[in-house]
Amino acid sequence: MKRALIVLPLLALLLGLLLFILHRSQGGAGPLSPTSANGETTTHSHDHASETKEPLPPAPAVEGGTGGFRFIVTSDGRPVKDAKITVQKQGTPDLMTFMTEADGTRLLLALPAVSFSIYVDHPDLLQSSGEVKVIAGETQDLKIELYRGARIYGTVTDRAGKPIPDTRVFCLSAEERPRPMPGTAVNTDQKGYYEIKRIPPTTVGLRFRHKKYQPLDRPPMTFSRPSDEYKIDVVLELGAAITGRVVDEQGRPIEGAHVMASNIESAMTERTAQDGSFSLGGLFHKPANCQASMKGYGTVVMRNLPPDGPPVEFRLPKAGSLLGKVVVDEALPEFQIVLSRYDEGLKQVIQTDSRQFQKSPGNIFNLENISPGSYWVDIQVEGYEAVDRPQVTITGGQITEGVVITLRKKT
Repeated sequence: MKRALIVLPLLALLLGLLLFILHRSQGGAGPLSPTSANGETTTHSHDHASETKEPLPPAPAVEGGTGGFRFIVTSDGRPVKDAKITVQKQGTPDLMTFMTEADGTRLLLALPAVSFSIYVDHPDLLQSSGEVKVIAGETQDLKIELYRGARIYGTVTDRAGKPIPDTRVFCLSAEERPRPMPGTAVNTDQKGYYEIKRIPPTTVGLRFRHKKYQPLDRPPMTFSRPSDEYKIDVVLELGAAITGRVVDEQGRPIEGAHVMASNIESAMTERTAQDGSFSLGGLFHKPANCQASMKGYGTVVMRNLPPDGPPVEFRLPKAGSLLGKVVVDEALPEFQIVLSRYDEGLKQVIQTDSRQFQKSPGNIFNLENISPGSYWVDIQVEGYEAVDRPQVTITGGQITEGVVITLRKKT
């Protein structure tokens, strides 16, 4: 760190020229409070003051119309090593990431006097983010306190008490229809142990998923303090499975086909092996619908397959394509083409394919990987309605052309 603090002005200017590498930004920002070399103001993600064990030497001065930052990252008053810091020039996709040193600091010089978004992250601590403006001729101290957050931990076993490794565990939002919370998923180790850290004050549920065992959800838990923790041990029941192979029309195995099974309460997905085989376990013991798909082939669906029944075979036909045009008196900014067909098993018309088109030249549309069969072609576009509803027949391995959809303005 001492070498960075006495870096020559020329080297600082070179660092400034190399600072911004184009990337796409993610996340939001909150306020950061910088400190110049003549004052002190603490920045943190909660209302607690940060502290350091030993005073740091004054930040170096900078020259010209540029400024700089010295990041001082702590947790419980102790330096945080290897905290990931992302600095992004506001209003642009330009950003740079780097890590704090052993004393929790990092020096960054020769920045233009504009506003930046700052994100500070560490695997064991809650993220801190904010915005700060560079002051020309000054190097500002940014003191950032990171907090550990709450945690959930425990073990996953079967009925015999044997640990179940590789169980996926993640938090769920506390909503009527819970959704997985990003950044919370972990896998159990060989002893069946798991730990989810960095949980902010919130209410979350918990979900356990394994490719051989039935899924399990735990009711929501409320976290109000960073010191809160829950020990959740669970026992998973062995699930049902649907097995089989995916082949082409000549009976040759299709490797890498996407197979999915679902009976509403549980679902599983997998890619086929080199011999076309698959095994979808971890399902509840109820009949399930299953489908197989692969680029270049039509999708095949089988319904109400019995759990743990005999192996099934999906024979995928060659897919066809559809090429058409929308006739209207202007270039459409966007529109959606929807294909529907009559399903013999369900005894009703169902939607099978759809695609959104934006600023398509000549209002042309093209859909690929369509299963052979007869379809109705519908269009959804704001302010217009279709004059008619074309019906087409798709043939495997061929392109069905000349489809025209005429629009008129809605009255």
